[in-house]
Amino acid sequence: MPDILGWAHEKEIDLRATINWSTPLSEDMLPTGMSADEDTAYFYAIVGRFEREWQSYYIGMVYSQFVSTRHRNNDHLTRLKDLKSKHPDTVWHLTLGTLTLQDKRLNEGLVKKVEGLLIYSHWHDKCVSRTRSLRFSCDQSIQISNTGFNEPFHKTVAYGALVSG
Repeated sequence: MPDILGWAHEKEIDLRATINWSTPLSEDMLPTGMSADEDTAYFYAIVGRFEREWQSYYIGMVYSQFVSTRHRNNDHLTRLKDLKSKHPDTVWHLTLGTLTLQDKRLNEGLVKKVEGLLIYSHWHDKCVSRTRSLRFSCDQSIQISNTGFNEPFHKTVAYGALVSG
């Protein structure tokens, strides 16, 4: 049985983030517009369902634009086309992530740190996320709780000094 890890200094966690993921939207919503959740979303993920299992294939962030605007860009349209081509039996969706921080004011730098840890901790060989996927380094300890539709995500991810119980 694996050891359970906990924080070495729980009172010294620099950044506690919660991401509430929306109910998956059909992939045909990607280029045409989103739901009301888009107003508060700082993260989005292209997720696929294959044989009753959800998996995340791409995680991204937006700070100064809407997700639907970002997904109309050619690189995202190409990314989705490539995913469909490589995985034709997968049903594609998009989920939006609303970020809340405990005891911190939201800014682009913190959103980027959370995005980096999300990508690093959820990377697998079928992911098309390349930025920050093979390593992650940060000058702060971070804990992310994924709530809402979190089937393709780990419930909690952390970066910092962890110890076995």
